[in-house]
Amino acid sequence: VDLAKKMIELSGRDDIGIDYCGLRPGEKLYEELLINDSDKKTQYESITVASPTHFDIDELNEKIEKLLVKKDKIKVLKEIVPEFDHKLNN
Repeated sequence: VDLAKKMIELSGRDDIGIDYCGLRPGEKLYEELLINDSDKKTQYESITVASPTHFDIDELNEKIEKLLVKKDKIKVLKEIVPEFDHKLNN
């Protein structure tokens, strides 16, 4: 809202309103990059460092090829990215 108000102010126009429409399907309020606590802390409370994730490149390439041809792409995607949590919006 603050950004929208500032952009309207900077535009110099007074005929622009703000519509509050809520989230669209799949839209998030925030992005959580690390599911579990990360391995290393920094001097800043909100910044942490994660350990690298090791994934065999040949296995990854096989799974991507499988993803391209399978009908149930969600199932294959969950094999590649176990943390992926897909919810259908009906």
